[in-house]
Amino acid sequence: MGGYQPNGRGPDVRAPRWTPPPSPYAPQPPRRMPPRPLALVVTALAAALVTALAFLLIESPWNGDGKAGPAPSGPAPSGSPSPAPSPSASPSPTPSPSEPASGPGASGEADEAATPPPHPLPSRIAYRNVRDPAGFGLAVPDGWERDYVSDLEIFYTPDNREHLIQISVESAAETSPYDNLAGVEQTVSAQFRDYRLLNLSRLDAAPFGPAELEFTYTHPRFGPRYTVDQVFYGADGRRYALLAAGPLSERGKIRELYRRALDSWCLTGCPAG
Repeated sequence: MGGYQPNGRGPDVRAPRWTPPPSPYAPQPPRRMPPRPLALVVTALAAALVTALAFLLIESPWNGDGKAGPAPSGPAPSGSPSPAPSPSASPSPTPSPSEPASGPGASGEADEAATPPPHPLPSRIAYRNVRDPAGFGLAVPDGWERDYVSDLEIFYTPDNREHLIQISVESAAETSPYDNLAGVEQTVSAQFRDYRLLNLSRLDAAPFGPAELEFTYTHPRFGPRYTVDQVFYGADGRRYALLAAGPLSERGKIRELYRRALDSWCLTGCPAG
């Protein structure tokens, strides 16, 4: 009969094959980490970039230790950001609640009464057009020389950065200009002596439109200081920051440098000389 051995001993029941248990000392397979949500990655990257920007600001020559200056950073929206309008065509900024009633552009009697700088600007400033190797053009005062540290730290200055124009260029920025400057402002307000915010504002209603930061503080070496900075996206998709800084007593002339640089800003078809 099926199932019986020929010798008649009964059913052919075979013991199962014995398999030894795994050794507790055997190497464990590597653990696979779950993928991080894209939003968390972007948030962490943005925070790191703002931190790097704040470090550059605090270590800048116009904050006292002779190193390099501020740099914008952050993600652009999905795809390429809409090209921002020319900074010179931007509407006047809307003052923030913390801005003094006199407005960000007013020079004020206290500014004019401050101690004159060692190397004052001339009463009438002559300009020349420069085409920078980093791919942009602008007008700078005659006699100002280019001082290149990196694409985040391109300076034009006549006097070892007592007066300066700084341009920063970023090809892979992700945060909006306003968010970038808001992060910078939060850091410098806690670090700069005698810091006073004059203006932090969007210059148009577009989410990734240009933004401006303007403030004063006391520099350990240069004394009372005035700084104005605009961050914006260019038609080439890169993000730029253009900053002017100098003695508080020359606030009106520093703003002239700033406006002239923005009004002459170009990426293609830039005039020479």
